[in-house]
Amino acid sequence: MIKATLPNRFKNNDAHVFKRYVLFGLASNFSIYMIYLLITFLGMDHKLAMTILYCIGTIISYFGNKTWTFRHKGKISSSFIKFCFTYLLGYFLNLFLLFYFVDILEYPHQIVQIFSVILIAVILFLLSKFLVFTSIQDDLKS
Repeated sequence: MIKATLPNRFKNNDAHVFKRYVLFGLASNFSIYMIYLLITFLGMDHKLAMTILYCIGTIISYFGNKTWTFRHKGKISSSFIKFCFTYLLGYFLNLFLLFYFVDILEYPHQIVQIFSVILIAVILFLLSKFLVFTSIQDDLKS
């Protein structure tokens, strides 16, 4: 009974959406992380490298997640703005984690960054699913 009144974003396809998110995320984040390791090895500061690659990754992630992961049909303008705000939150969390664990506690930035990517990916999935790639039409269809 209750299931029929829930919005589409709570239905059974959540596992399939999450699988697509993980597959896309693994491919894109692996590539970006390898570039991160290379440019920090070549001497770029870890926070600057993360900042540059985060901007590039955000754009790639938006289009991949909109079209393939969430198969969102809504307007690009509204979803892109919400997406940028959620990724900005992820960026500041990533920057804080690097600052705290690398600059203050002196953990290796390579390890901190990989754990940061995993933590932030989970947070960004939830924000994308429930805040970014939704529309009033989705809620009304159920």
